[in-house]
Amino acid sequence: MARDTAARPPHGISTTRAYIQLLITITVWGGYFVVAKRAVDEASPMALAAGRYLIGGAVLGVMAMRLGPWPRPDRRELGILAVMGLTSVFGFNVLAFMGLELAPASDAALVMPTVPSLFVIPLAAWLLGERVGRWQVAGLGLLLLGEFLVFRRALFAEGLGGERLAGIGLFVATAFLWAIYTLCTRLLGGRIGPVHATLYSVVIGLALLIPVGAWPLAEELTGGASPGLWGALIYLGVLQTVLGLVWWFEGVQAIGASKAAVLNTLVPIVALFLAAVFLDEVPGLERVAGAGIVIAGVAVAASLPLGGMAGRRGATAAAATADVD
Repeated sequence: MARDTAARPPHGISTTRAYIQLLITITVWGGYFVVAKRAVDEASPMALAAGRYLIGGAVLGVMAMRLGPWPRPDRRELGILAVMGLTSVFGFNVLAFMGLELAPASDAALVMPTVPSLFVIPLAAWLLGERVGRWQVAGLGLLLLGEFLVFRRALFAEGLGGERLAGIGLFVATAFLWAIYTLCTRLLGGRIGPVHATLYSVVIGLALLIPVGAWPLAEELTGGASPGLWGALIYLGVLQTVLGLVWWFEGVQAIGASKAAVLNTLVPIVALFLAAVFLDEVPGLERVAGAGIVIAGVAVAASLPLGGMAGRRGATAAAATADVD
């Protein structure tokens, strides 16, 4: 484990902790589909987006003040943070909500969590020098096969009209923006910690999001928001934004952009399970089989032993092959 510790950036975490945090983050993000599905019955998508980041930004600000002096980004770091805010906070939300106006939510669950890996893996190899081995390629193939089985009916149940194709195109665009954000967390380095980096990106994104989302949010809250809406805003703002983005940032820096992107493909599987529990959307055998193939693909591509965390040497070896500059 000495090599794993030495490889950490100044604000880094161990490889084992990174995987645990990423898996919790994935569970939270999988719950987004259930929470958002219920919340959009009470508030507009733009109001929810603005509320999410206003609450998340406030919590991040408190966390940042407790950490002591704020690191001042240099010109290079400020440019990267600006891209992170434009992609993960503003662009991702606007394009996702536009897509949801044109295509079903099931299309979003299929495309948005899974397609980023198709962008991240080649870009990380090209721009960051991250190694892409044969097992990672094989695992990605299993992921694609399993997720095809999971979402085959959702994708081919009806003909794809022009509007639905446009919506899917917007979902692909959000996946590309998330891939850029993931790569930026690696390019930023370790001088600025995850809390401050996430806060800076949220503030930058809010500067563009507030003009289009503040008024709808004010109308919803002054009209008498229900406890369910407040719960959704807290979930989206604290868990989805603060815990999710900070832990995702730490995880990417610890294990690499490619492995983190592959783990992100578990989000639709979590969403499928939570939808069955809370929305009574029980999957068929084909989707259950596909979920099993996806989990196997993640274990292979992320170099995690199927036997669990007992294989500490295997997890350490995986960290040694990742680019941790």
